[in-house]
Order: sequence, then C-alpha cells, then structure tokens
Amino acid sequence: MKKILIYLLLISTISSCKKEFTTQIESSAIKEKTIEWMISKKANASPLQVAIIDSVMNNLNWDLVFTDKINDSLITAYVPINSNEDKKLLVLYNTRRMSIDSGNLVLIQTPFNRNYRNDINIYKGNLTNDFTGTISVFSIHNEFQNKLGFANGKKIFTAEKRTKINGGSIENKNPNKKSFVETCTYNYLVTTYNDGSQDWTYIGKTCSNSTGCEITSINQIANETYIKINSCAGGGSGPGTPGYAEDLYDAELQYFEKYYYRPKMSELELKIFDNEMNFVQKVLYLINARIAYKTAEAQFPNTTLNGKGDAYRHSLFIALNAKALGPDLAQRLADAHELNPSQGILSKEMDQRNNLIGLTVYHTLNSMGVDYISYPGMLHVLIYEKLDNGGLWIISNLSPDGKETNLSRLIRSNEIQ
Repeated sequence: MKKILIYLLLISTISSCKKEFTTQIESSAIKEKTIEWMISKKANASPLQVAIIDSVMNNLNWDLVFTDKINDSLITAYVPINSNEDKKLLVLYNTRRMSIDSGNLVLIQTPFNRNYRNDINIYKGNLTNDFTGTISVFSIHNEFQNKLGFANGKKIFTAEKRTKINGGSIENKNPNKKSFVETCTYNYLVTTYNDGSQDWTYIGKTCSNSTGCEITSINQIANETYIKINSCAGGGSGPGTPGYAEDLYDAELQYFEKYYYRPKMSELELKIFDNEMNFVQKVLYLINARIAYKTAEAQFPNTTLNGKGDAYRHSLFIALNAKALGPDLAQRLADAHELNPSQGILSKEMDQRNNLIGLTVYHTLNSMGVDYISYPGMLHVLIYEKLDNGGLWIISNLSPDGKETNLSRLIRSNEIQ
C-alpha cells in the first residue's frame, strides 16, 4: 500500500505547480525523522542493504533539500545524494504524527543531457509542459520498484518487475540418478501503457532443485541445432548468458514468426535472416518486431498503415535492433524490409525517413551509455516525443484502408493527416 501511495504522490507532485518552503524548525524535524526512519530500515536487512542505507545517509546533501506541501498533513522532501546527480531521496513526512510515512530513492533520466537535473529544479511546475524522460523508483535498499515514462510532460507508460514461477519433475536419463523437481523463477519487465496494454520483456530466470545433475535440452530452428547444458544445482539466465535465447523462443514467439512476421518479410530480408543471422540474433529480431507491432497497435490502433502508428513502429523497431544486433545489421534488415513490390512510393520513403530517425535516437542513447534495462523505456519516450513534436513522417489524404491516393504527400507527424 505504501508503495502505491508514494507512487501516486510522485506523479501528483510532478504535476503540481505548488512549490512551498518549510520553516527551519520543520526542516530540522524532517531531517531528524528521515535519519531515524532510515536507521529503522536497517533492522532485519542484509549486510549489503545495510551498507547501501549507510552510504545514502552519509551522502545526503541537506543544504539543497526541496520540500513540497501535498496537503495540511503531508510534505514531500527531495534530498540530493552527493556524487550522484541523478538519484535523490524522496520521503513523505507526516506533520501531524511528526514521522516519515514512506521513502524511496528516485532516479531521473533525460535524453540529450537536457538541464532538468539542476539541483531539484525538475520538480517545478513547468515540468508538465516539457519534461521528456523516465523517473525510476527504488526502495531505500536500492531495489527497483517501478518506472514512469514521460514525453512532453505526458505520462505514456509505467513499468515494473514481475515474476512467474514454474516447477515440474524432470526425468534424469542417467539410470544411476533419480529424477528431481526443478523450480524456476522467470523475471519480466512489464510496461503498461495509458490504454492498459502491456509489453512483457523477459529479463532472465533463476532455477533451483532438490538434487545436483545436468540438464541437456535441444532447441532447433531452421537448419541449426543448439544444445544447452545447465547445472541443476541452481543457476540462471539473462541477456548474454547461455540458454537465454532458448527461453525467449517460446510457443508464442514461434507463432508470431510463422503466421505474422515471416509473411511480411521481403525476399532479401528472409535471405539475411535465414542465412546470415545466428539463432540468438533471430530471436532478438523477432522479439523486437513483436514489441514494435504490439506497441504501435496499442498506442495508435487506427493509424498503423502510413500514419502515426506506422511511423512509431518503424523508428522503434530499428532502434531496438540497433541495440540488440548492432546498427549496421539493423540498417541492412530495415532497408531489405522496404523492398516490397506492393509498397507505394511515398510509403517506402516515409518508412526510410522514420528508420533513419530511429537510428539517430539509438546513437544518441548509445552515446549516453544507457544500460540494457533502461534503454527500451528511454527509447519509447524519445520516439513518442518526436512523434508529438513533428519529428517523424506520415502520409496525408489516405484512402479509408490507409493506402496512398493521388492527393497523398509526406507531412510531419504533428500535422493534420
């Protein structure tokens, strides 16, 4: 309940134009109660968690604290952390009880090195009009809880980590060893958009079982066979680890490949996909295609052909591929995808322009050193912002089914279609 409360208060504070200053006595009380609250969180914490709390306490810059009054009994206080210009401590102070109701670490990430991180100025009222970036919320132990994505001050998504637990009996082929039960926890980053649609991005698993052995599994795609051997005594998988791609290539993705995406691939695209890409690259390419299609359809259901949804999908898809496969292969695949004889002249030019913009966004984020988990969120907000500001391209005067007409022309994405 507290996590939900602090999450809602974060949004309301960002959207608020009320900036209020506390008295010196009140500020001293907030500091005192914050330290008491942080010390209380060390009880029953692991040694690493205790070390994190101590590090935060020792580096809080109380000279630059910013407070915002929510109502007569609640005040939020934002305290910068020395040597960390992005992450700050957010606490909720109850003036009636004179105690801290809740607290979190908050990480602000903005593209293009925009000056939103000057002290605590990001929480000024004008944030609602021009802020583009993500706000991630962590526990006081620095454990990720959720993330908010904004484009031009508009919240476009929330993301949180979720898990699924699967268990089952696995037969051991060795007659001298017994079968065993293995339980695996699958971790996902779940992004929820304003319309309620969701993307589940698999980020790895951890497994444990009751006995030690080895599991050998075989996964075949096209003409290639991949063998994975894991220790049954416990282990995991994640980006870049053995077995990660096999976990991603589930029945749902195989269905998407066979019945949805492969039929849309051009002859040259299929040639590159089947003959030049390894299994991991193929899986990542399909994953990115599914994300791009599902996101565009959810956000722009009526403009997925030559409209805003189409523009968004192309820019997002190539930027995801540039991160996963490298920009050169991503560009080759994107160019090959446009070699469809049934595609109109304007449609092809529109797609190529939006692909180029997607690559530009990738290079921007790559130069900032954005990590694997943060990249998709930052990518979504940047492309959404470009779409909103006219940075992408769409086609005007389309037919009822979204195709070009004699009156069609390329226009900016913020123009009336």
